[in-house]
Amino acid sequence: MAEEKRPVLSLKRKPAADSTGQDSPGLPGVVRRRKVVVVSTPPAWKVKKEKLEQAKQAAEAVAHQAVPEPVKAAKAPPPVRYLRLLPPEQAIMTLKAFWPQLFDGHSPRLLATGMREQLFADIVARDLPLSHKQVIKCLKSLTRSAGYLSRMREGASRYDLQGNVVATVTAEEARYAGERMMKELLRAERKMSQTV
Repeated sequence: MAEEKRPVLSLKRKPAADSTGQDSPGLPGVVRRRKVVVVSTPPAWKVKKEKLEQAKQAAEAVAHQAVPEPVKAAKAPPPVRYLRLLPPEQAIMTLKAFWPQLFDGHSPRLLATGMREQLFADIVARDLPLSHKQVIKCLKSLTRSAGYLSRMREGASRYDLQGNVVATVTAEEARYAGERMMKELLRAERKMSQTV
């Protein structure tokens, strides 16, 4: 039997020396070159993505221009919290129990300047069951009352802790008392208008 030979496919190539331009007749082989591709236009997917981003930005710009900014409604200010003062009658009762010389009957006398420190010193000296906070609240209530402020006239006597006259009310103090009384009246009116 005769063996049949399979046909061999042969490629006709140019000699290696011709393709490289060098004379190397004994070196068979293929010389490959790298191709440098210069892309002058971006790929299609990138172009599409940029168009979508531009469309999105344009839509946002139109939305911001079309919708006017909401007008901020003027909020009403929160109600003013006023200092809670004791009723003047309660302040008088508290102070009169320990210092009756500060009162003429049931009405308080005009106090000397620096009376708070004198009262604190007396509390410590006599070991009275009053705190500094209670004394401060009582003095604020007493000295801001309309009755006390109305008696602050120029030349009126001021009394110390033992009930002795130590000073008189000056013109500036009388003017301040008048202004303070007006402030207290306005505060009372505002307080009443807020509760209604």
